[in-house]
Amino acid sequence: MWLLNTKTAELKFFHTPSDLRYAILSHCWRDHEQTFQELQTLRAQHFSPDGTPRSRVSAKIRQCCIYAERAGFEWVWVDTCCIDKTSSAELSEAINSMYAWYAHAAVCYAFLDDTRDNENPSTPRSSFRKSRWWTRGWTLQELIAPKVVIFLSKSWRFIGTKHSLASLVEEISGIDRGVLVHERALDDISVARRMSWAARRHTTREEDRAYSLMGIFGVNLPTIYGEGPRAFLRLQEEILKHIPDQSIFAWGAILDDYPFACKGFSTDSEDQHWPSSYTGVSPTDMQTLLAPSPVEFAAAGRIRPIHVADLYRRLGLQQDEIAGPHYHITSYGIRIPLPFIPYEPNSGLSLTAPANVSIAVLSCEHEDGSLVLLFLRRKQNTLGEYYVGDFVDVGDSAEIFTRAYFRVAFLSKSAPNLSSPTIVRDVYIHNRVHPAMRIHLPHRTLADTEHIERINYSFFFPEWVLSRLQTVGGFVPQDKRAGDDGLTLDMPVLPGLDVSAVFHLTRVTQAVFAQPDNERGGFVVTFGIGCICQLTHKRRGFDAFWVEVAHAPLSANQRQLRQKWSAALGPSGGCARRHLKHAPMDFADARGTVRLTVTPWGGSPAGAAARDFSYVVDVELLEPDEGGAAGPASPVEQPSSTRATLRRAVELLWSLRLGSI
Repeated sequence: MWLLNTKTAELKFFHTPSDLRYAILSHCWRDHEQTFQELQTLRAQHFSPDGTPRSRVSAKIRQCCIYAERAGFEWVWVDTCCIDKTSSAELSEAINSMYAWYAHAAVCYAFLDDTRDNENPSTPRSSFRKSRWWTRGWTLQELIAPKVVIFLSKSWRFIGTKHSLASLVEEISGIDRGVLVHERALDDISVARRMSWAARRHTTREEDRAYSLMGIFGVNLPTIYGEGPRAFLRLQEEILKHIPDQSIFAWGAILDDYPFACKGFSTDSEDQHWPSSYTGVSPTDMQTLLAPSPVEFAAAGRIRPIHVADLYRRLGLQQDEIAGPHYHITSYGIRIPLPFIPYEPNSGLSLTAPANVSIAVLSCEHEDGSLVLLFLRRKQNTLGEYYVGDFVDVGDSAEIFTRAYFRVAFLSKSAPNLSSPTIVRDVYIHNRVHPAMRIHLPHRTLADTEHIERINYSFFFPEWVLSRLQTVGGFVPQDKRAGDDGLTLDMPVLPGLDVSAVFHLTRVTQAVFAQPDNERGGFVVTFGIGCICQLTHKRRGFDAFWVEVAHAPLSANQRQLRQKWSAALGPSGGCARRHLKHAPMDFADARGTVRLTVTPWGGSPAGAAARDFSYVVDVELLEPDEGGAAGPASPVEQPSSTRATLRRAVELLWSLRLGSI
């Protein structure tokens, strides 16, 4: 270990640094930091007035040496210049030893170069709270490992210590206060919670997201820069060898209180440490047993492990059936013994494909005592190979979107006893992405492959349609741009970005038609592009769009659900959406029928930077029959000659617009 002499800023190597008393620096790297080689060059030149390099080193290193010297330290360690990064062996040793080096340091100086010293750090908008230091991956272990951490402002003035600011640091970082002040061992914290601490931290190199967590979990890895996301997979595999904690599998989209009361995604919204909601990833990335990055543990901070014997007792399994949580990594996936709850049609465990989906129970629980379930989907034509996750029924059948993709669920405490006994069996759970889960959506790219083409979809309600709605039913458009020619709904899409993940797959636009007197209510026409059924049907172009009609304006919360949920699968797993077709579509209930005819027309020139695709929408109101039930009633009265004239007018309008493109 190389250390800097605080008086001279000269480097010296020590074989047993644990025998020394030294200070250590924690900071954020900037554009240029002095390296090991640059300090050695300064030492050889001796151009400084006092014959030492200290007066010629960078301001950060010099101030660190001065601050440590005043505190009585002869040696200090700074990562920018105390590691010879030209030596791969030394770099790997330093990365694997760094947690221990911070733990053995007498004091750690956390230099926050974007924090002022003339303010109260506890105020809601203080620069201390907003410092970049809290977002970096490496500073996580640099905050936890040392016993003493002193926070310093950008002018190297004292702000406070980790102990004196423990409550504030816990609020900012989400790390338990007991862990911060070394009253609670890291081994007492679940793997999932430790991962959640790193969920919102970033590193310059992707591999460092894994390497910076080695000390947090007490494992070591060979450092291989260039391996990319494989580093985080290796980290999890190494954790499995040393820590018997299955909360490492409880990441991604979590369903609360399954199967009786669904609150949507588990965002830990009541946890003041992490107020932001979980963003989610696509099923393509979620279906493996191990996570692609720490980001996916953002919602898993409240999950803790339980002993396998306790799990078996709660499931009513015989103690002699206990199989330890051993794991074997094979070419078929990770082999693991898990208790399975048999699927029964009347049990309330509503999944899209009961024949291929199983419900396994992990040896962990939510902090409220709810067991953690893992949805496993069997690979076709195999006996024991599985992928993780499936579409789960989370809504009322009357809603447009009733299913969403989840990996994990919390078993409700109010769940009835299952009639079939739980069984334990060995399974192989894949760590590779299934090619069948690729998303197929319409998109076009320019000849220049470095750019992604923007596509603009527009739905045009002609003025004569709006006039008819207002004359016949008193319906007027709300909240959308209506001009002299009619009402236009725009739906811009960036292929590969906005529609690449299933959680963000559906792009929705809505036209709300309300009555001022509110006697008959209103109705909402909702257009969307992208659907779960595209995974199998590979819908493209006009067929990729779908439309739904509700006979009352949606609340704000319902609109948000429409934007978030993209699943619309029926009980048999088939698509329940009404995809656009070249024929009228009727949407009926007791209050009447709305008939929609959507016709594609026009588009921008092939060489344009953005493709424009437009659709004309014809809306007709059909009255209910005398009994009050919707049926094939006659259209609302309107002279046939007038309708024919209006249709010829809109056809002429189409021709004019097509000619102008």
